[in-house]
Amino acid sequence: MPNHIQPWYRQFWPWFLIALPATAVCASLYTVYLAASNPPALVVDDYARIGLANERDYRLDQQARNLALHAALAVGPGAAPVLSVSLSGMLTPTPESLVLKLAHPTLPELDQRIVLLATGNAYAGVLPARQPRYYVQLEPVDGQWRLSGVMYANSASVTLAPRDLE
Repeated sequence: MPNHIQPWYRQFWPWFLIALPATAVCASLYTVYLAASNPPALVVDDYARIGLANERDYRLDQQARNLALHAALAVGPGAAPVLSVSLSGMLTPTPESLVLKLAHPTLPELDQRIVLLATGNAYAGVLPARQPRYYVQLEPVDGQWRLSGVMYANSASVTLAPRDLE
């Protein structure tokens, strides 16, 4: 009985050995696709503009410090919680509305901008969606001063104050 040898392409081991590097090539091509379709949001190329913006921000914080401004942000319960901000300091006259900016640490598409309207001695607005963490900035519509803080998902209240100038 003659020993019949099959051609190489009908055997298991050559295809197994070809499949290993082929899988690596496919995975690397998919990785290149992911990197090209999802650019990093934190990398910025205009450093001069950012330096000027930081200088402006320090002036806003200094102005808030000069006015001795502080704010208490209270977050109500519910799916769309009501935000209540009480502002203290030497601010006369008090603005009719404030802008509350919620910046997500890594995903700019989750940033929110909420206009808070004066209701008596406080300001109120609605928070559309809560995230695990936000950097919070409170400023008037004219942008003359700024208060900052950090809000976590389970926070019922947040204290906002001028940033320390270092």
